[in-house]
Amino acid sequence: MSDRILYYGASRGRGLIGSVDSNNVLKDVTVFPDGSFAKDWTQITALSGDRILYYSASRGRGLIGTINSNNVLQDVTVIPDGSFAKDWQEITFLRPPGRLSHPWAFLLVQFSDATTPTPFTRQRFEEMCTTAGAGKFNLVDFYRDMSHGNLDLSTSRVLGWHRLAQKESDYVGSGGNPQGRRDLITWARQAALNAGENLAPYANRIFVVTHPPTDLFGMPEGAVSGDGRDSQGMTSLAPSLVAHEMGHVHGLDHSWGGGYEYGDHWDVMSNRTPYMAPHPVHTELDSAGRPIWRIGPGLNAASMWGKGWLDMTRVWQAGGTESDTLVDLRPLHRHDLPGHLCARVGPYFFEFRVKERWDAAIPEPCVLVHELTYSRSFLLTATESGGRQDLREGDEFLRGDPDDPTGSAPLVRVKVLDIDAAARTARLSVTQRPDLRFMAGPETRLFGADGVDGGLIVISGKVVDVPPGSPLSATIEEIAQQLQETGVTPTSDGDGYLHRDLLRAIASLTDLVSRMESPCVPHDPVRTDEVPASSSAAAHAGSD
Repeated sequence: MSDRILYYGASRGRGLIGSVDSNNVLKDVTVFPDGSFAKDWTQITALSGDRILYYSASRGRGLIGTINSNNVLQDVTVIPDGSFAKDWQEITFLRPPGRLSHPWAFLLVQFSDATTPTPFTRQRFEEMCTTAGAGKFNLVDFYRDMSHGNLDLSTSRVLGWHRLAQKESDYVGSGGNPQGRRDLITWARQAALNAGENLAPYANRIFVVTHPPTDLFGMPEGAVSGDGRDSQGMTSLAPSLVAHEMGHVHGLDHSWGGGYEYGDHWDVMSNRTPYMAPHPVHTELDSAGRPIWRIGPGLNAASMWGKGWLDMTRVWQAGGTESDTLVDLRPLHRHDLPGHLCARVGPYFFEFRVKERWDAAIPEPCVLVHELTYSRSFLLTATESGGRQDLREGDEFLRGDPDDPTGSAPLVRVKVLDIDAAARTARLSVTQRPDLRFMAGPETRLFGADGVDGGLIVISGKVVDVPPGSPLSATIEEIAQQLQETGVTPTSDGDGYLHRDLLRAIASLTDLVSRMESPCVPHDPVRTDEVPASSSAAAHAGSD
């Protein structure tokens, strides 16, 4: 129940609900007088969200309900006498494994010399960023779906508007001046702290919205957008753009396709992709009839895996021996549907995408193939059909030589046999042959062998098994690739010390990762004064 707490007195059937603020002071108190609660309730246990369970040991009965934002019990389900065993002494809520609370603070700030009104209401910010808009394609929904439920943004808050001590002209940040960008985030933090806000629960998960708008970026220290429009009429507060910049704070890099950065049109981390869809709930248009709010597309499976967000219990994985198998896939982001959500064959991730929800604007239902290198995802192409990026029925992905006379070289051959958009299924034919030239035996998984997921590594004389599907695999693969490209060969002087070139290579990898997580490509900043004067008044309601 977030920062709320419930007191209960069984002897008199009374209670109290209040909030505990950052200074550990009880506030917003709601008192429940004598007789409000049944006196025989033995326990009250908080469930997920704002739900709560009451239990009576003497009668084996209970009740489940929701405590709303006004501290009122609603949506009550009564569990009658005898439903519980009367001798239960403890009821404890078990949290789903892997679900991580990652609340964000959305800081609304105005420069000290701002004179124009902010164009959106406080309610719109709440709807886009918090559970006030859950179920309506907002940022809480997006990161729940893109993480297969592993990221919980439900306790995110909108804070402000707060006034900065700096003028708009004081901001000099850009892709070429990342320190200026960090300064802006620092200014916003300080303005919030001066207003008594507690930012500790949010760590670096800070999203700053400036008025007037100044920049659009994400970096490890936080992310920034503005409340204006771009040349296409879209607000920089659209979930498509905000989710992208939040992705950088979560450690996601820009996605690649066709040999260039931002080239994966099916992935949110390519930004301003042509496959952004009009928001299905917030449908305001600008004066030219263009959607102000856009969503999607989704995040690819390789990037999800690299962050540990991909539900590996729902991933079909090729084994370490030669195989020829039929695999049925469900849409990648439909965690609510049964079946496999992804297929991993060697280093390649195969995912099924359909024209719905976050992907409503993609041209056709399709299968996409990605791999992850240096924390970057790369969209790969079909072998035939002119190298098409989106595989459709009959398209094939081939790596290796199927006619290898020795039958020992690695092979990955995947063909799309059928796509049924209505049933939300895609059928793949998967032929896989591991690199048998480096296999020590039928039960041995040497890390790095083509077609082998996970494997065995040796650390300090101990054999460590990296399990299939572990995100640790990506880290080990990155280090190995970096050392290989650097041309470093570890040496020993008898004392067990690492060669200095090897240390430099590892430091180089650390620097590479750091730079990749701090994108320096400036986006398209937007300004309120670019909005046509005839734009819809509903889309520019005054601020609270």
